[in-house]
Amino acid sequence: MYNYRIEAEYDGGRYDGWQRLGKDASTNTIESKLTEIISRMTGETVDMYAGSRTEKGVHALCQTANFKLEKEVKAFELKNYLNRYLPRDIAVMSVTEVDERFHSQLNARLRIYEYRLDTGNVANVFRRNMLIIHLICLILMR
Repeated sequence: MYNYRIEAEYDGGRYDGWQRLGKDASTNTIESKLTEIISRMTGETVDMYAGSRTEKGVHALCQTANFKLEKEVKAFELKNYLNRYLPRDIAVMSVTEVDERFHSQLNARLRIYEYRLDTGNVANVFRRNMLIIHLICLILMR
């Protein structure tokens, strides 16, 4: 098994959160978009593990996740393929091969959440669609 760590950023405005919660839940999630493209590239079914989840409409600056593949793929090929086929509001900033025991949620040492609310009586033109910004940065053990 080959284990890969990704760091992604996304505008969650049009998604139903990081992952599907429950059998009948929406598949319009960040995780679904990522796993669909990885599966298309590799022909393998992918389970992805995130350091933290985001809710509907929430954005992430540095979301860390990992997934395993049966066959080895070069990390830069995964990154390039993902960024070619992902929607423009999701970007994979890095892909690295990590130890098989690495798990992005269990190995997280720090999580930082930042909330921003626009409380002015006139909405900021540039941030009007981003009233709540949820930034996740995870510093992980290697």
